[in-house]
Amino acid sequence: VSSPPASPPPPLIWSQNEGGSCTDHCASLGTTCADETPNNPPLPADEWPKTVWPTTEAQMEAISEAWGLGCTAYVDRPDLYVRVDPPEGSTVKCFYGNTASCPNAWGDRRRLCPCLATVSPPPSPLSPPP
Repeated sequence: VSSPPASPPPPLIWSQNEGGSCTDHCASLGTTCADETPNNPPLPADEWPKTVWPTTEAQMEAISEAWGLGCTAYVDRPDLYVRVDPPEGSTVKCFYGNTASCPNAWGDRRRLCPCLATVSPPPSPLSPPP
């Protein structure tokens, strides 16, 4: 007896907050932060061992391209959360590392947050008139 196929992971929305935790930011969007949710395209599943947070330049670059973040420089900072700095001239620095988590916050520093996309259920069919 074969088991049914696993459901695909819910889609993610990468959203920049203006300070505070990603938990609070995603809640303000009506969804939840996806700390331990497997990622969906554009990144191959085998590049995300246990977390959605980017831990390599290639992963951060893929997020930047998919979400139009405009990153032109990538910085590996394992002591920081994932973020995109405001442009400095023509440079947009994007930071990634291995210590990011949804509840972390550092004052009013901006963070890039992986929020679960909410999918509306299909409308129920109308009943025919009696």
